[in-house]
Amino acid sequence: MDRQGLGVNDVKKENRCLVLRAIVDTPMISRGELARRTGLSKMSMSNIIGELMGSGIVRELEAGRCAQGALGRRPGYLDLTDTSPCVIGVSISRHDVQVTAGDLRTRILRREKRPYPASMDQNALIRLTLEAIRQVRRDLDRPVLGVGIAAIGPVSTQRGTILSPANFFGLRDIPIVGAVERDTGLPVFLASDSMACAQGEKLFGEGRAHSNFLFLLIWEGIGCGIIVEDKPYAGARGLGGELGHTCIRFDGPSCACGSKGCLELYANAQRMAQRVGQTLSQHPLPPGCALDWAGIWRAALAGHAGALDACREYCDYLACALVNMVNVFDPELIYLCQQEDESYGGLIRDMLEERIQRSSLAPDCRAVPVRFATFGPQAAVVGSLAMVVGQVFNGALPFQPDGD
Repeated sequence: MDRQGLGVNDVKKENRCLVLRAIVDTPMISRGELARRTGLSKMSMSNIIGELMGSGIVRELEAGRCAQGALGRRPGYLDLTDTSPCVIGVSISRHDVQVTAGDLRTRILRREKRPYPASMDQNALIRLTLEAIRQVRRDLDRPVLGVGIAAIGPVSTQRGTILSPANFFGLRDIPIVGAVERDTGLPVFLASDSMACAQGEKLFGEGRAHSNFLFLLIWEGIGCGIIVEDKPYAGARGLGGELGHTCIRFDGPSCACGSKGCLELYANAQRMAQRVGQTLSQHPLPPGCALDWAGIWRAALAGHAGALDACREYCDYLACALVNMVNVFDPELIYLCQQEDESYGGLIRDMLEERIQRSSLAPDCRAVPVRFATFGPQAAVVGSLAMVVGQVFNGALPFQPDGD
């Protein structure tokens, strides 16, 4: 990082964030390990720890005396207090809004879910969201730093709005950020669900070990969160990551988004069901397999020929779009997160990985593995919380007053 122009208070704030993140990342960390992790001097680290303890964010626990007969005590271990600040996460899907309160490790403290009525307008969505946030905050005996909103896209972070999701009651330009800010008085951060999931993976999942990756979210559509050089990349206006609405056939049919030949017109459960349905008279589905997304993949796993063909076609289309992403961003790997945490996920992963490796540019110079995302169906919930925690870690959102 270029530190040119930073003042003393800026450096101090950066060091506080560094110490706090190390404590969040490693529960019950010793002062010695903390010093090794941060590279700070003993005096600087002790001052920051004292401030964090004085603010009620961090506590130091003694592990007890050494073995009987020995002198002295074991070193103390640092951890978050039970009253340390928390964050609010909002996950807006096509079927419900889910609100959670979590600590700085995204451990869930409270959870509320509000299903949508049969007919819904913009006011109803905002009302349900605010009601759920109020309920989660009720009797929450710790400070709240901010609210993260992970929503079906496209979203505009610049405007603070959910723009025009396909198949979402015809709603457009929902000013969700402004509504939540006015009602809560808190800072509010907005991202598409796939971008939020990528942030959750980077901050708290296996993605901590990787600086550049894609997060493929197959969840009521197809999204792709992007991490570049350890940071989420959503573009200039927050509109990045809408993989499902990238064009794979310029002369294809019209999409609800207004474009033509979008990926989601070809890679979807309805198309798969139609293809399998044409084979049912000769090849019935195995017992327990319905003609839906999960049932088709289970049938393919069992060797049903029609289901296998449908799944291969789905992955052909999806890999076509992903190869373009791989060629543009050159990621280390791709995380796969699907709607249901099922055994057939391995089949999706293997099909995609084989096609990406076969078709991407310069395959002899790189391999791009596909791995399962850490948090599975809870990825959007963790991501909505991680959006706020990330602002704390980078110093954009204060977690304690500047006492200088």
